[in-house]
Amino acid sequence: MSAHDQNRYKTLFLRASLSLALFGGFLYFIDWENFNTYLSWQTIWGALAAQIAIVTAVFLMAVRHSFLVSRPAAPLKPTAISVFLAQGLTFIIPGRLPEFLKATYLRKTCDVPLSAGVTAIFFERLMDLVVVGLLATVALPFAGLTGFWLMIPLGFLGGPFAFILLAHFKKHWLEWLIQRLPHQKLRDFAKMSLHHFTEILTFRDYSLAFLVGIMIWGAFLLSYVILFYFWQAPGLSFGAIVAVYIAAILGAAIPLLPGGLGSVEGAAAFALLQFGYNFTQAIEVTIGLRFTQILFLLPLSLILLVFVRTGLSNILRDLKEKPDGKTSDQA
Repeated sequence: MSAHDQNRYKTLFLRASLSLALFGGFLYFIDWENFNTYLSWQTIWGALAAQIAIVTAVFLMAVRHSFLVSRPAAPLKPTAISVFLAQGLTFIIPGRLPEFLKATYLRKTCDVPLSAGVTAIFFERLMDLVVVGLLATVALPFAGLTGFWLMIPLGFLGGPFAFILLAHFKKHWLEWLIQRLPHQKLRDFAKMSLHHFTEILTFRDYSLAFLVGIMIWGAFLLSYVILFYFWQAPGLSFGAIVAVYIAAILGAAIPLLPGGLGSVEGAAAFALLQFGYNFTQAIEVTIGLRFTQILFLLPLSLILLVFVRTGLSNILRDLKEKPDGKTSDQA
């Protein structure tokens, strides 16, 4: 066996070991007693049916990322690989850190600048906040939630618009902040990111990203509607389902455990209790939601992690480089 083949098999073994270790860590946090108790056949069939909506949503995320990350748009196949990889790994790696893999993978496979990849990810999060905020503003009153509850989606809407206006009309303020960053490489990276945000992305990109964002979150919401259709529990109005959906999103935003594990279930269960569900029913629903989310995306991401090169090693190598082009080992 040649040295090249030995290195190849060694790399595959290490990646497979990492995938198994991450999956084992995920299994460790599952309350299997409750999982087996409340996971009914209705939940399983509902979860399987909902995969169509979930996969559609993630594919649309890849489409959006492809035209936000470069000009012309990045090839869809590697972009989809990066998005499915990142989306699945969020369930076992905390803090949405897997999002960074989209930028490193496209940098390696399509020569997309890292700053452009990170900027696209940041812009996607802004658009997601706007879409979710609008969805909640429209739907929550139908669930009888007004007053204080409406302050949450209004906050979702205000923050992104404030930043976009600041970046375009008070760009020199952000440039002033960038100049105060401690390291030259960090300053250069921030300058390139701001340039991509203000000079490369156009109003057409903003509009298209917003429209695709509506389709993405609409598809995720459809997965909830499908699940509640299959469950034999007290019926919910569409507005109430949206309220549970928004509560789960808020829970997922708490980066304590991977994929909002625990916080999503707690937030969704709290919302369900407000709509007449008892504790047992709420637990069954939240376990079903978690099962549905991981059913396809998590195994797929672990398989991709074994066979694709994420580009992280390239980033670590480049970070070692000195300004004269030498690495830290050579300087």
